[in-house]
Amino acid sequence: MLQFPDQYPNFSELQSPELIEFLLGDFQLVEKVEHEVTRIRAGILRDGASLELLSAMAIDCFAKEYILSETKNEHDILAHLSLYDGPKSVAMLACYRPLMSFHEPTWLLETEAPNDIYRRLLSTQIVEPLEERRLRGEIPSIGAISDQVSLTVRSMYEENPLPRWTLRPKSALRHDARVAMLVAGCGSGHQPIQLALEYPNSTIVALDLSMASLAYGLRKAREFGIKNIEFIHGDILNVAELNRHFDFISCVGVLHHMADPYAGLTALREVLTKDGYIELGLYSKHGRQANNHAIALRTRLGLGPTPSDIRQFRESIFGLPPQHPAREITRFAEFYSIAGCRDLAFHPHEHLLTLPELSQLISKAGFRLKRFCPPEKAIAKFKHELPAGDLNSLEHWHGFELSHPNTFRSMYRLVVEKD
Repeated sequence: MLQFPDQYPNFSELQSPELIEFLLGDFQLVEKVEHEVTRIRAGILRDGASLELLSAMAIDCFAKEYILSETKNEHDILAHLSLYDGPKSVAMLACYRPLMSFHEPTWLLETEAPNDIYRRLLSTQIVEPLEERRLRGEIPSIGAISDQVSLTVRSMYEENPLPRWTLRPKSALRHDARVAMLVAGCGSGHQPIQLALEYPNSTIVALDLSMASLAYGLRKAREFGIKNIEFIHGDILNVAELNRHFDFISCVGVLHHMADPYAGLTALREVLTKDGYIELGLYSKHGRQANNHAIALRTRLGLGPTPSDIRQFRESIFGLPPQHPAREITRFAEFYSIAGCRDLAFHPHEHLLTLPELSQLISKAGFRLKRFCPPEKAIAKFKHELPAGDLNSLEHWHGFELSHPNTFRSMYRLVVEKD
């Protein structure tokens, strides 16, 4: 019987974003782990394995939305498996397809669970999705989402909430301040839950277009016993309908997916208190070159945002020579899940900015820069190359980025306040 190699992490922890980020320090190791997991999954489908191993693998495969490549031989074997053939067959199928995709799988919850990891598998793939479906009815909405780009983006995140995180956020910091906060574009709730743990006396509104994402976040908040977050469904363009003002607004990775980032930023300005500030994160035109090359490849291949096409796209990327510019996309943690890869290379709408364009955007919207937040690794190099450079100067960082275009590969991060 195949055994999971000791030198790799346990399957049940592989979905941890923290682990992926750690492994990306050596991105080739991440690829090796994925290829090895793919090989092992195919092997246990053919030869069998313990229920514990099958269940742990199924939990991880579900977390990544079945990102691993599949062969025709695997499809042929799967065609002969049934949920009615016992727990091992259930776990084997769950390594390839979510249990909720089968007809009426809830009867499995009434069967005896041979061990804790199999029970966790049923909870992860049946109980939790059902709970998220129920929680949608508890989440209030503001305004009607009518902007066409907002509707398109919402559709994407309804199908693939991002990210499907599992571990409790770290909360080393703890503040007693009572602050009104808004996370504008909260996704699946990781950031507002992090803030709630750090600011337990504050009130937090978590706003997002995607009801699926909000339901995931609400379920996780209740799992951790967090009560100071209000999850609300709606468009940033309608944020004034909350009839509230906020001392702190976080809007990271959101404005660049709107039809007009300026319209989104000015809408947020209207609900910011006089002395409040906004944390922003927007894509860099220079830092997203690997994505652009990968998107060009995806376009040439005629691939769409379906799971099978996303898997084919990734196989094409893996097949490129190491020096190919599109291959750099494998350095992003998002590349290693269906939802993340879709967000990375199949997004229906995004703006890319340079630092001068970003400076113009915040000034036009009535803000001034409070703090620029470059990556820690870039600061020492910046100080070495620009001894007289101002760490808070977008102009100085623009010159640095021209020489080091991968500096803001993730996005620009900054804090602004009303001018």
